[in-house]
This record gives sequence, structure tokens and C-alpha cells, in this order.
Amino acid sequence: MEDERMKILNMLQEGKITAEEARGLLDAVGSGDDLRNVGRSSSSPKYLVVNVEPREGSNGHSDVERVNIRIPLAILRAGVKLGALIPISAHERVDDAMNRHGIHFDWKNLDDAAIDGLIDSLADLQVDADGKDHEVRIRAE
Repeated sequence: MEDERMKILNMLQEGKITAEEARGLLDAVGSGDDLRNVGRSSSSPKYLVVNVEPREGSNGHSDVERVNIRIPLAILRAGVKLGALIPISAHERVDDAMNRHGIHFDWKNLDDAAIDGLIDSLADLQVDADGKDHEVRIRAE
């Protein structure tokens, strides 16, 4: 981790990046601890789980597969950290493009506390969808 931080500081010293960009990069690199400890409290979920099960008595349809996906929520935190790599000058253009597609997002208000709040709120997430030939369950654990 220290090597990456020194590279960023050297780029700043050489004038290759601005101080604001350096701050974003240093935040993105972090200490490494934040990605390993996404669930800071015992109630914070660590995974988003998606299960698709064939419905009993679905007349043996072979196109309905059993699916079990377990996604670490650390990916969410890492994605936000990678967002810090977008140059400040591009944030407005990215926000505008996302708004045009119905995604209202503001890079300036996104911080670790907001991500922690989002992850904590996922603890109550449970989606159950029953189809004709399958059952879908989405939950955080």
C-alpha cells in the first residue's frame, strides 16, 4: 500500500495530477483495512445473496436452473473508491450523462459514511419473487 501512496505523491510533486486528484487517489488506495472490514458492526451484512430455485411441480422444465450467487459487499466499497479515480473535472459530465439515463447520482456527496449507511440498510433487505417455474430470493447476510 505504501508504494502506491508514494507513486501518487510523486505524481503530485511532478505536476502530473492536481492536489484534489491526489486526495481522491489516496482515499481510493486507503490503508486496505476498509475493504477487508466492510461489516464494521455485527449487524452489517457482508454479502448480497441471490438464489433461484426451480418451483416444485414445474412440469420438469429443463430451462429453469438452480442459481446461487453470493456477492461480497466489499465490491460496493471498492467500486466507490474506484470512482474517486475519475478526475474532478469529469465528475459533472459523468453526473449529467447518468442523469440523462435516469440515474441521479452526485459524486460530491458520496463518502464512506454514505456507503456504510447503505450497507447497514441492506441488513433489512429481503426480496421474494415467485414465478411460474421458479422462486427467486434476494437477501443480505
